[in-house]
Amino acid sequence: GLASFFILVMPFTGDPSKISVGHLEEVKRFGCPFLVCISQCGRYLDDAFVTKENTDKFRADFIEVLKVKPSDLLLIDSLKCTPEMRAVGLAGIDDVRLWIKNWLDKYDVFKKDDPELLMAVNEQAAM
Repeated sequence: GLASFFILVMPFTGDPSKISVGHLEEVKRFGCPFLVCISQCGRYLDDAFVTKENTDKFRADFIEVLKVKPSDLLLIDSLKCTPEMRAVGLAGIDDVRLWIKNWLDKYDVFKKDDPELLMAVNEQAAM
C-alpha cells in the first residue's frame, strides 16, 4: 500500500488566531497522518517564548485554533534548536526527523534501526 504523511510548516506570527487554517483543512481531507510545524520560533526567545509556561500557552492556543492533537504539533526553530530553546519547550529539526522515523517504523515502512531508515532520516551518512 501507499504510505504517506504530510508535514505542514507555517511561520510563527505571534497570534495563533490569525494563522491560516486553509492548507491544514486540505491536508486533513486526505485522512493521513500529519505534523504541523510552527516555524521560526527561535526568533522570539526574548518575547513570546521567554518561559516554558509561555511556550505551553502558545502550544495550547495553536492546538485549539488548528484543532489538532498535541502530538500533531511542534513549535520549532528550523535553523538551530539550542539548549536555551529546548529549556522553554521549543523543538528543532531533529524532533521532526524523530517524528518521521517513528512514523516509518510504526507503519512498517522500515524496520527499526534499518540502515535505510537511518539514511532516510539523515541519521547515518549514505555509504
